[in-house]
Amino acid sequence: MYLLIVCLIIIIVSAQISSRWAWNLFRDYELASPSKRLAARRRAVLPVLCVGGVGLLVFLLLRVSGPELGAALVNALMVVVSIFFGLFIGIIGAVGAHRN
Repeated sequence: MYLLIVCLIIIIVSAQISSRWAWNLFRDYELASPSKRLAARRRAVLPVLCVGGVGLLVFLLLRVSGPELGAALVNALMVVVSIFFGLFIGIIGAVGAHRN
């Protein structure tokens, strides 16, 4: 039960952080030069790639670990998925708000 509450809090906090970050990246996107646009795209995708790499590492550890370590890794994977989901929601929200 506590893990679900923690995951919901992580989703909300990571969505808020990524929404503000994506909003700042895309604020002057139309006025920027092509090289600055490419740099903004890379900066927007970098946290998602890092969390995805950590999630893949936890998933691979889950596959090779024993049953006693498996429960802890499932909980860690749940937290990583919560961070990833929050980042995704924040970026989609900022891009949607920017288009209006």
